[in-house]
Order: sequence, then structure tokens, then C-alpha cells
Amino acid sequence: MTERVDHDRAGHTLIELMIAVAIVGVLGAIAIPSVSQQARSSQLDRTVGDVIGRLRQVREDAVSRKIDVSVACNPSIHQITWEADYDGSGSISTDEIFSEHFEANGGVIWTTPNGTASFSARGTFSAGGGPWEMKAEMPDGSHRFIYVVANGQVIQSQSQIPALSTP
Repeated sequence: MTERVDHDRAGHTLIELMIAVAIVGVLGAIAIPSVSQQARSSQLDRTVGDVIGRLRQVREDAVSRKIDVSVACNPSIHQITWEADYDGSGSISTDEIFSEHFEANGGVIWTTPNGTASFSARGTFSAGGGPWEMKAEMPDGSHRFIYVVANGQVIQSQSQIPALSTP
């Protein structure tokens, strides 16, 4: 006796395989932009987090050492500089001036205030014109705001806070 093979059930047709490949392609085309947007958002959050961490550390330095610490931002080179009379000599020497670059990795564009400000030994913040508003923005328009306010708090927001915005 010969075994009979049912050719209708032997496998998938070429059309079925092409439809499956097309479905996978469409799902991939939908997922890739979402993954790249997530990567850009993650880069923005990481960069903003680094700046916030540095500003909070500088404030903590001022309070723990009981000294005033000056802070300045330079948006054109993505740099924050801070300085203080750490050794108590009465003047600031070159080894008491520190800076950190926050590169435009992934296209982060910074808008920061001009001039200098300071954290006092009590942790308060003085910038002359009110709070500092810093904006980090990606080329796609996503952005984060950082505010440094009079009581020394460093606040992050996804939208501008009009009451805290500098005039």
C-alpha cells in the first residue's frame, strides 16, 4: 500500500510567506522610529541629569564647606564653571576653578543664562535677575528645562514654568 500525501496541507504557499514577511516589515517600520525617539529622549534625560547633578553637588559643596561658590554657564561650548576660595586663602587660585563640559551629544542644544551666579554657604542661590532658567533641546523639538531658584533648589521640568522664567 502506498501512503497518500495531502498536498493541500504539505506546507505554506509562497503567497502566505510573502504576507508574513510584509507584516513583519510593516511592524518593523512602525517600531524603528519609536525606538530612535526613545534613544534621543534618553540622551536628553541623561545630559540634563548630569547638569542637575553637578549643580546640586556645587550647592552641597558650598553648604558643607561654608563658603560661597560662584557658578557660570557658557552655552556656546556647553560648559559649567564653578570657583571658590576652597583653601581659605582669601583669593581664588587657578586650582580652585573647575569646569565641566556637557557636550551636545546626540544634538542637545543648550540655552543658558549669561553671567555668573552663586550658591551661598547657607545653600541659597543668587543670580541678580531672579532664578536661572536653562533649556536643553533636541533637534526634533523635545526639550527639558532646569531652574535654579533663590532657595538653592534645582528643579527639572518638561515645560516652561512661567513663574520661574527669567524675564
